[in-house]
This record gives sequence, structure tokens and C-alpha cells, in this order.
Amino acid sequence: MTEYVDPAGAAESRRAMASATGSPIKPTRLALISRAATMALLLLCTGCAHTVPFRDAKDRIIPGSIATMETTTIGGISQSIWFRSISRSNPALILLHGGPGASESALFRHYNSALEQHFLVVYWEQRGTGRSFHPDIPPASMTIAQFVRDLDEVVEMVRQRFEKDKVVLLGHSWGTVPGTIYASLHAEKISAYVGIAQIADVPGRCLSYAFAVAEARKRRNSKAISELRIVDPPPYASVNEMLTTGKWVEQLGGVFHADLSTGKLIWSALRTDEASLIDLVRFGQGNRFSLIQLEDEISRLNLSERYLSFDMPVFFLLGRYDRHVPATLAEQYFARIKAPFKCLVWFEHSAHNPPFEEPAKFSQVLIERVLPYRNRLAIGSFDGLRCAHPTQVTYASNREWCIGIYCNNDPLGYITLLRFQTSAGVDSIYVSIQATGRIQLVARVNRYFFDKGKIMPYHDQSKRDKFGDAPSVSEAESHITTPVLRQSAAPSARSSAGQGAIQTQCQSEHDREVPEVDLLSPLTIRNVTFRNRIAMSPMCMYSAQDGFANDFHLVHLGSRAIGGMGLVMVEATAVTAEGRISPSDMGIWKDDHIEPLARIARFVEAQGAVSGIQLAHAGRKASCDAPWTGGNSLKTATEGGWPVIGPSSLPFDAGDPIPAAMSDADIEHCIDAWESAARRALEAGFKVIELHAAHGYLMHEFLSPISNHRTDEYGGSLENRMRLLLRVAGRLREVIPQDLPFFVRISATDWADGGWDIEQSVVLCRELKALGADLIDVSSGGTTPDAKIPVARGYQVPFAGRIRDEAEIRTGGVGLITDSQYADEIITSGQADLVFIGRELLREPYWAIKAQHTMGVEPAWPIPYGYAVKRRAK
Repeated sequence: MTEYVDPAGAAESRRAMASATGSPIKPTRLALISRAATMALLLLCTGCAHTVPFRDAKDRIIPGSIATMETTTIGGISQSIWFRSISRSNPALILLHGGPGASESALFRHYNSALEQHFLVVYWEQRGTGRSFHPDIPPASMTIAQFVRDLDEVVEMVRQRFEKDKVVLLGHSWGTVPGTIYASLHAEKISAYVGIAQIADVPGRCLSYAFAVAEARKRRNSKAISELRIVDPPPYASVNEMLTTGKWVEQLGGVFHADLSTGKLIWSALRTDEASLIDLVRFGQGNRFSLIQLEDEISRLNLSERYLSFDMPVFFLLGRYDRHVPATLAEQYFARIKAPFKCLVWFEHSAHNPPFEEPAKFSQVLIERVLPYRNRLAIGSFDGLRCAHPTQVTYASNREWCIGIYCNNDPLGYITLLRFQTSAGVDSIYVSIQATGRIQLVARVNRYFFDKGKIMPYHDQSKRDKFGDAPSVSEAESHITTPVLRQSAAPSARSSAGQGAIQTQCQSEHDREVPEVDLLSPLTIRNVTFRNRIAMSPMCMYSAQDGFANDFHLVHLGSRAIGGMGLVMVEATAVTAEGRISPSDMGIWKDDHIEPLARIARFVEAQGAVSGIQLAHAGRKASCDAPWTGGNSLKTATEGGWPVIGPSSLPFDAGDPIPAAMSDADIEHCIDAWESAARRALEAGFKVIELHAAHGYLMHEFLSPISNHRTDEYGGSLENRMRLLLRVAGRLREVIPQDLPFFVRISATDWADGGWDIEQSVVLCRELKALGADLIDVSSGGTTPDAKIPVARGYQVPFAGRIRDEAEIRTGGVGLITDSQYADEIITSGQADLVFIGRELLREPYWAIKAQHTMGVEPAWPIPYGYAVKRRAK
């Protein structure tokens, strides 16, 4: 929850109470007396907090249950700890609250009491928090190291008192700090680590501050702008500055995405038996005390560099809209972690507080995915020997394997689901059981992974006395086809993506030896997540009038969003009327263009895709007819044409109009036009803005020596030829909020002697990255009609790979990519982060759904389609 408390400490509590009761705050003596009397009455009514026991239908306490609130000495001071569970034998779950100093015990009780049916839940109020706050706590003891030592005492207490070998550790926000450190250092005591709103490192505060500033400006919130203007960007000069930023991050939607607020959470806590108004006062005092004492140390944290190795399962539970502790940094941290099993779960309707914003889903994840020793996958050799790691088994000499489900309460140990043989050379087998019940097998042969087909599940699990009758599948070498280097995780959520399923990214230990992603893996850039790595390339439709998008564009782009694309990019959209390729091009040079485009963006986003738009200026290649009417230059106004401009007075082809060489004033006007267009695109709701600097259009014309013969600061040297593009890119990055991605499309080469080439492209992309570009969409050609292009499948992809490696920036691969297997290879081989599909999408609008089917994943049909498809299949 948000840790905002005003300088008066308890005064925040009083305001929260007043807000909850609807009582106005009046600075009069009568009001103060009335308030004091009300407070005293409420204190008498609420009394001391307590926790109720578990009772059966006859109101008898359930044997073996536990429900106690205790005070004990931890780390030399008195601290509060509760234990609640319907059964003492349940696995222990220790909750580490946020803050620091922000007790959430009553909130977890209010929203997530279902956990107590499956876990022995340990609600610990850390030193300086709630009932564990005392005015005489030595400030010198408020260190991260001491919190970790305190946690060790709590873990040992739970292990010894309840005879537990290991415990599950769950941290929220600040709680992930001691939780991460302890789990990394004490694997022998922890069965699983769960990080909610996981803290990664210091840059998160910078992103949080940037979000507040950008959102305040976007909403024209003058009060927020005024207060944030006083606050310097992190590192903060004082706790008050941090609290000011936190307050506005919450009020501008970065802490709660659901209909919640700190005030509502406080009221929810007060409705439980475990909290009273006295606790509310302690909350305010302890929260501020803890923040003041720990702020300096927290500001220097860098968990993602120091704590990367965990010898237990690791789960990250992240709210898609979290800007308080930016989820993008947590996702990057997750990708670097090494663990025997790790799983990232996205909460699509939450920000910083998934347990309270989506409580049912949160409890479901804890119970079904984290709960240890329940329906664990077990694999063993045919003689029934279970291996130590439940997702891996070593090669057996007789090449016979047995797969089963291990049930903790099953006296037989595990139930055989499948028996099969392998060919020689298989040294490891990995298995995932999908949501559909299908068993997927991946075998490692000489360190390469192969997807194995035709594995049939054994459905008759009840006949445990007939294990030997389980179907046998011969896995001869003839069944080994092209290597599929993919993630072979625990039960996949891809099959239900977009249909209300829990979105996850799960990986096992063996994933370290294969690429972590494939074509269908989600990709997060800044705070935008693409559901897969498939993007619709911007393609001109020449179907607009006066630049306005219309119904054709809505259906054209919307159908590809319905068809499962991760990113739907609107075609080259002119930033000025003179910058159109043809009179029928899309435009965004005036405010009237915004709403028709916003209609498209809204629909695309509603289908689960990310909406993007490419901003363009055709330069000397402007003023042409549509391709299907010849594509010829329109040289006069009578023909419907207009004068064209470029870096130099050099036409694209013989017979084309000679462009006017741009003056300094023209250049400045052009830069301003790009900025205005970007602002309109953002107002329309697009999440990705791409700057078109390819295909021989204006930005590319300045880059290439073929089209740029200038002798001023915009021509000649590479530095000068890059100048205009870098100025425009820098201006756009300033306009685009820090939580949204910025792409640039370039031509990696002119395919002509003396022109633009890949070496110059690498230099350019390094500069673009320094300006804040997030991905380079790598195409080629377009500057000269004399280019000799070796057109073939994926002929431009190697350029994307080289730029990705040498400029160290994400790239998109494009160009004659027609089948999903090749697209998948582009991603898994590390040549690109996105695959842009163009003309193939005109032939097959549902290319992405077809790719899911081809890759063995249940297609994520739109719900109305999926219902009909599945009904027909039955």
C-alpha cells in the first residue's frame, strides 16, 4: 500500500478517519472537543484488537487450528506477531509487509483470508511498525541488516515451534527487500520466495517521479505540477520530497488501478477484528519513523545486481499498472534471476497492490502455484526412482522413462501418466503438463533441445495397480525434427491468453541452457507489455481523404488485433500535408485527425493488442499517385500534386519533380511538425510511436550521401547527416512519457555503392539509444531506384541481429517473413526482439492465431470466436 503520511504523523490517521466517517475538519474549539469525545467513544467501542478462532458449524473451535496474536522479543525489542491457520500442519507462509513501517496484516486478513485454509499464515509487524513501534527503539537499529536478522529469528521461531523444515517467504514492496536478501542467503530454510511489487534498484524511483510529472502534465493538474516542481528528481533531499512524489503517484493512478485508495484500505483494515483506532495511530507514527530512519539506505539499494541466485522456486507477482515500484524493472530483474524454477504472474487490473486490487486471483496464485508439495510434477526412470529435482531426470541406461504426478498424501508416491522410450543420446527429459491436460515433452540430445511429438497422456489414473499398462511411445530418432529452442516451463498460461487466465512467464532450471523467450513470449518495454513478439508492420493503404482515418482503417487494423497480434502499427501517417506520399495517405497534421485515430487505438487496445503509429514525412518522394493507378509523380496542382522538399535539389528518379532544398526555417518547421504530431498521437491514445527514417523518405534522405549533398551542418560528415534525425528523435523522446516506448524505423543499407550502409547504421543506432529510443525497426533500401536488393526470405534480418549486438538495443526484424517457424527462429536465435509481419498479414489477418496453433499452443481466440471453434471441435 502507499506509504504517504503527512509531517504530523498521526494527523494523517485523523484525516483518514474523518474521510471515512464523512466528518468535516473544522478548526474550532467545539469541533475539537466533539472530535475528542467521538474518538474516545470509538476507542471504547472498538476496544482492544483480537483475532477470532476457527470454528465449525456447531461453533466449536476446530481441533488443530491456530489463531493467536502475540508479542515476543525479536532482535532485542518487543515485536508483534500473529499466527492463523485452520491447521497447524499447513505449510508456513511468512508475510513481509510494505513500507517500511506500513503494517498490512489486517488488510491481508480482510482481502486474503482464504490463504489461512491452505497455509499457516504468519503476520509479522516488523520493528518500528504498528504494534512493534515503540518511541524508544534505537534509531541505529533501523538498518536493513537488522531487519534481515530479525527475519531469521522469525523463521527459526516458526520452524521450531511448528516443526517445519522450510517456510514460504512472501514480501510486498519494501518487504521484498529483506525477503530477497534472506531468500538468496538462506535457501536451506526457504521452500519458495514470492515477491509482490518486487523492488529491483534505485532507477525505479526515477521512473516513478517521471510518471508523476508526465501524468500531471497530461491531465493538466496544476496542483500536482506545482508541488512536483518543488521536488527535485531522485535522489530525494528529504523524506517529505519522497512522500510528495508518492502522494501524486497514487492520485494519478500509479498505486491503485482498481477502485481503491489508501483511505479505503484503512477503512477496510478497521473493519477487521485485528485492528483498532489505536493501531491506526501507531501506523502513522511507525510509518514516518521507519521511513526517516531507512530512507538513506533504501535510496542506495541495488538488489538486481547483488542478489541473482536463488536455490528455491521464485515467484514475482506484478501489477501491470504499478508506477510506485515500476513493474518493468522487476520484470528485467526476473529475467536475470537464476533459480531451479521461476514464474512471473501479471495482474492485469492492478497497480502496486495485487493482493487488495485482485484478491481472488492473488489467493488463487498462492494456493495453486506456490503452495509447496501439492501435486508436484515428478519424473523418474522406469524402475520408479524419483529424482531430486521434480522437473528434471538424468538419462537412464535402458532409455525407458516414466512420468507421473507426485501427490504428497498419496501412499503410492506418484501416479504413472506416461511410459515411453527414447533413442540413444538423450541425457535429460523435461516435461510440462498444459492446462488442456496435454503432456509436452522436451528431450536434451547432446545439449540441444528437441520438441518431441506424439506423446499421449495416460488418462486412466485410477487404475494404479496397472501401471505397466500405461501407453508406451517409441521415440526413435526419426521423430526428432528441426530443433525448437523454446521455453519448456511449468503449466503454460499461453493457451488461455486474453481470456481471463492468469498470465505467467514460468521457467525451470533447464531454461538456462535454452533461450528464455520465443515468438509467443510477452515482451515488456518500459511500462508497455506486448502479449507476444508479433507486430503488424505499418503498410500504406492509400485509402484516406484529407488525411482522415475511416471505417476501412478501423476494420483493416482492428481485424489484425482480433487476429492475435502483439502490436498493431498504423501506417505511415504524415506530419504535414506536404509530407504525404499520395493524396490518399493518412495524416496527423491537424487536431481534427485525432478522434478518428483514437477510435482505432481504443478498439485495438480493447482486443488485447498494443496500438502504435508510425509518424512520417515523404520528403522528395511525396506527391505521387496511388500504386494501383501507376504510382507516378503528381507534378502539378491540377493533377492533385504539390511542391516537394528534400535535403538537396536532387530528384529520386529521372523525370520526378526536383525538390526544393530545405532552408534552416524549413528544418525548424519540420521538427515542430513532428513534435505536434507526436502530441496528437499521444492524445489519440497510442502506446507506441515510431519515427519513420527509412525507405528513402525525408529522414533517410538526410542520412544518405546519395540524396544529401548539403555543405552546411546537416550535410557532409556522418555526424552532420545524422543531425536532423537525432534532433527529431530527441524532441519526440521529450514529448513521449517515460513509461511509453519509442521506436525508430531505419533502412540499414541503401544497397548501393557510396550510399548509407550497415556500419553507419550501427553508429546511428547507438546515438538513438542514448537519446532514449527503445527499439530499431530494421528495414532497408528506398533511396535510389538503382539499388540491387538480394530479395529472399528474411534478407533484412541479419541487419537487425548485427544492430542488436553491436548497438546493444532491441530490434525488430522485417522482410519476407511468412511462416511462424522461421519467425520463431528469428526470436529464439537472438536476431530480433519483435518480428514485423507485412504483406503476409494482408493474405492472412489471423496469422498470429495460426502461429499459435502451428507452434503447439492452443490459439487465443477472441471469446466469441473461441466459443464457436471449441463447440465445433466437440
